[in-house]
Amino acid sequence: MKEAELLDQAIKAFRQETGVRIKVRERAKKLGHRRVDAVVELQGETCVTYFVAIKKWVAQRHLGTLVDQMMQLPKPRLLVADYINQKLAKRLKDRGIQYIDTMGNTFIDHAPIYINVRGNERKATPVTFEHRAQYRLEADPERHQLDQEKPATGRAFTATGLKVVYALLKDPELTKATYREIAHKADVALGTVGWVVNDLKTQGLIFERGKNKRIGDYQKLLQQWVDGYALKLRPKLLLGNFVHDDPNWWHNTDIRELDGKWGGEIAAAKMTGYLKPACTTIYLRGELTRLIQRVRLRTGIITNGVKVEILKPFWPDWEVEEIVDPIVVYADLVQTADPRNLETAQLVFDDYIYKRIGKNR
Repeated sequence: MKEAELLDQAIKAFRQETGVRIKVRERAKKLGHRRVDAVVELQGETCVTYFVAIKKWVAQRHLGTLVDQMMQLPKPRLLVADYINQKLAKRLKDRGIQYIDTMGNTFIDHAPIYINVRGNERKATPVTFEHRAQYRLEADPERHQLDQEKPATGRAFTATGLKVVYALLKDPELTKATYREIAHKADVALGTVGWVVNDLKTQGLIFERGKNKRIGDYQKLLQQWVDGYALKLRPKLLLGNFVHDDPNWWHNTDIRELDGKWGGEIAAAKMTGYLKPACTTIYLRGELTRLIQRVRLRTGIITNGVKVEILKPFWPDWEVEEIVDPIVVYADLVQTADPRNLETAQLVFDDYIYKRIGKNR
């Protein structure tokens, strides 16, 4: 289903459930470096203009990425999805994310308007705007069990394909290079590059004119990569989870001496000065046993210490910097779904990643 069709179906379902009209004002729009899938107006005695993100598949394990993407939109924001089940609806509501879906499930909270529709078995009576109406439909949560776990599709978003996409995101000019050069930068087989690039072209994420290619929508490609990274590639990189009894142990550690780099919260703290890390992420090229012994890591329960997750790098270039590329830091933060980390991820995006979008226009 195309985004325009999904939006139209969700609006139709919303009107049928509530009797309230939503009008599409714009189908797609760029506001600075932010992409808005649509601008809609909820109409009544009180009219509200919403900036919309349209998502074909919404899964709970993608909550961090989803919340991060919603935070990038101007306020007020509206998520339009194919289907949002009861459990995910509660988590979105708790985060203050307003939504509608093609089944009529709705959460609108913009005073004096308040609509909370769960399930699609019964019709709602029309909502009036004379006062703050509260309307709830509690339906069987086991009904309408649609597939909620479908990530970004295509061969570009397999574990191997994600390595190629990362190389292109890190250096958008690489789209103009030969497949052999791309394969070398991504550390994949030469044949992999062809089917990844072709898949990205099919999805409209790479544009080709003659011999020139460029990323069509950097931010959308980044978002899909972050989803795929958390789901398909990152779990394969995990070397182990450990504990350090001193939350500040990393302050006096030169991770480069152990052939490692900081990722996640430590990297973000060093980049922004905004975050107090509660988890340590290390990408390690060196020997795991040496690291464990040198910095005194242990397994077991966290008491007063911090969690330390250690992953192996998936990229071949090993620069001298002590932190990983901002794209990886951003992905590490987003996949946690922690509100503080999501705020910091926005700082990393604005200060370090946005310039790559500017160069790719």
